Amino acid sequence: MGTCTGHADLVELKDGRWYMVFLGIRNDEEGTSNMGRETHLVPVAWEPSTVRWEEVSKGNWQPVEYLWPVASPETGKVERYTSLPFPENPQYFNDAFTDNFDAEELGHEWNFRRVPLPGTYSLSAFKGFLRLHLKPETFKLLGRYSLMGIRQKESDFDYSAKMHFEPNKENEEAGISIFQQDDNYVNFTVVKKGKGVNLKLTVKEREKELEVLKEEIIDKYQGEIIFKLSAKNNTYQYLYSLDGGNTFRLFAETQSNIVLCKGYIGTYVGIYATSNGKPTKEYADFDWVSYKGYPRY
Repeated sequence: MGTCTGHADLVELKDGRWYMVFLGIRNDEEGTSNMGRETHLVPVAWEPSTVRWEEVSKGNWQPVEYLWPVASPETGKVERYTSLPFPENPQYFNDAFTDNFDAEELGHEWNFRRVPLPGTYSLSAFKGFLRLHLKPETFKLLGRYSLMGIRQKESDFDYSAKMHFEPNKENEEAGISIFQQDDNYVNFTVVKKGKGVNLKLTVKEREKELEVLKEEIIDKYQGEIIFKLSAKNNTYQYLYSLDGGNTFRLFAETQSNIVLCKGYIGTYVGIYATSNGKPTKEYADFDWVSYKGYPRY
């Protein structure tokens, strides 16, 4: 069922039926969802309602009725699924997304928090890869940092990315991110620590301090890793593979409401790179990213 509905437009079809197009938020978890406000469609019926009484002659009062639009007249609710206006023309929905970075330009699915800093990424430096340059900037309010992503389209999904990254300096870091706002995100990254390389899960919940939920050395890391974020049953699982995806290991698990939409803006899944305040010429190369959503019924 939808919540936070508004900004509606009424549409009359050629056969006389009426529908309403409007914005709303799915009630997937705690009365909201990570997709923020989305477009919805519901049927509309026009029903009479008395707005006032008029005295048409001495002592003769008659009701004045207007027709009012009633959305979803059968249930009074914005249902998760509503019959299509034209059942003979079914719509087949597939929100799967894969980018192998073989094109000369980024597809329109990609977004940045703000206008990216010059030299943030390149599709030509290493053909068939997206090169994401590490920047000193990190997550901060109204900040510009090396972060890009695609929209999350279902509460349950799998998101993965293959990364080549060989950090040389302390605290150089790159990996994947699921982010709602500048102060609400989860980063699953590889980071340089001393003579080794660590795997790190960082969580920033609203109105809470930044927390490194888990960090440990990855002994067999040879500069290549596949990250995977699997969301189901209101839980996030963070997995990784060091053998090209043949096997995955579970690194950590959290509840999904740590990056839950509290307003109208949806969440993104993406990639992130930072040198954590230090100047650097380092970069991370991403071979591909892949997203697949699973509708709830």
